Amino acid sequence: MKLPDNLICRLFNPIKNSLQYSIGSILYFLTFNTFHITKFLLGLIGFVIAYQSVYQYNDLMDYKEDKKDRFRKMFKPLVKGKFRREQVETFVYIYSIIGLSICFFVNVYFGLLVFLTLFLNFLHSSPFIRLKKTKFLLPNIFLLEFLKFSLGWFIFSISLSSFPYVFIAFLSLVYLAGYIYWKQNINNFFKSRKIITLTIISTILYVTSIFVYPFKLVLIIPLPMVLSYVFFRKVMNPLKKYKIGISLIYFMTICFVISILLLSVPSVAEINNDISSRIDVIKENITEIIPKDIKTDLENIQEKIDGIDIDIMKILYNINLN
Repeated sequence: MKLPDNLICRLFNPIKNSLQYSIGSILYFLTFNTFHITKFLLGLIGFVIAYQSVYQYNDLMDYKEDKKDRFRKMFKPLVKGKFRREQVETFVYIYSIIGLSICFFVNVYFGLLVFLTLFLNFLHSSPFIRLKKTKFLLPNIFLLEFLKFSLGWFIFSISLSSFPYVFIAFLSLVYLAGYIYWKQNINNFFKSRKIITLTIISTILYVTSIFVYPFKLVLIIPLPMVLSYVFFRKVMNPLKKYKIGISLIYFMTICFVISILLLSVPSVAEINNDISSRIDVIKENITEIIPKDIKTDLENIQEKIDGIDIDIMKILYNINLN
């Protein structure tokens, strides 16, 4: 049975947000080898419901623009006349209140992070600030996506010492490049300076992630899925882009899950360990070449990050005592 095109478009955002959230949880599991399914599901439900308020709010703010766009008319209920403006305003409050209530119930700090994502979206679309029309658009989108990819991690822990910030930054930059490609209707990836710059930085972060984190195989397996999107860059039909985007996210997540399951197989785990050993040798050789001053600076940065983590734990401990 084929789903209607307008339904596919409407399902895209909840699916995308669910999978972004799940990636953070997967990274937590790979790091600590522990997982709490109840927390995961409650956090997922709360986040997805709360974040639906963002799309309703954007519909209100972008009504005049959406009305002129033939594609958006297909799946925007307000533009189609399915709901009145007052009803959509009510949805914004209902989604945000119910979603945030669940998030704060699961974890106060997780709830605060979800609230921060809603606030950043408010800055993005609000007629008073309208960051989407300023030079702060891309930094705001990057920070927003960094938080979304991190939420699945922070549903379980607030520790920063083992947090895979390099890989999360890589995912956020890849998303940012896709955002620019989609919003600015770029026909060719390699004719945009912004995308070229983001691609170079993303590649550096991706290679760094492979060197830094122990789950090498999990990072390597989804790579072909990310690269495959380049082959679809000439597809200009917006609906087809949505379908391709949904398929790509599905495939990437399936690759993550399969690679995690494969690590439980002794022979595959041995391959991962072998890859890790070989990469560690390369890392040691590179480390020997790095000047002493730079190595000291890098170690100092790591110590500062660990210090921030300790300070946060002390603050939270004092809060709990009070």
